[in-house]
Amino acid sequence: MDGITDHNGKQIMLSDSEDDDLPATPQRRIRALVVDTDDHLREIHADMLKRLGVETRSVKTGQEALEIIRYDEIYDLILLARHFPVIDGVQVTKMLRDMEYPATIVGVTRRLTESQWEEFFSAGLDDCIDYETPVSAKTLAFVVETTPRRQTWKLRNVYSTVYQSFLGPRPASGSGSGSSSTSRKD
Repeated sequence: MDGITDHNGKQIMLSDSEDDDLPATPQRRIRALVVDTDDHLREIHADMLKRLGVETRSVKTGQEALEIIRYDEIYDLILLARHFPVIDGVQVTKMLRDMEYPATIVGVTRRLTESQWEEFFSAGLDDCIDYETPVSAKTLAFVVETTPRRQTWKLRNVYSTVYQSFLGPRPASGSGSGSSSTSRKD
């Protein structure tokens, strides 16, 4: 048995047979960005993605997510909470869709009302996992398995120009947020 803890500190056990049911590591490299203010949930989701062979980076806020996307490679999958200070998940989703950002965006939420669901999906969300935090290994494996192949982002330069006034100038190289992590498996 292998285990991790949930956001309440409760041990979540994954049986060996449960791991055996997970799909094999993807044939192609998938890059994911996990965005959640809850440090524990962010870590759990990032760790599960890494176990699935996904190159993963994580940040705490919607604003950090937009910064990372502005200067980093393109992500195939974004796991995005709804509630953040300054820029919430709905606004992040809308901005990314307005920029024609090619990632699959999956909301990871707790108990949304019907109007909140509608607002999130209207912004351009591809899917939403509600009432399941942390997300189960099987659900996350399904999300990874169904994530489409990475596309070229044609509007990267437009995005940099349009949102520079909102996000500010690019930080000096070498500086970064202590809340992000990158895992690469070659």
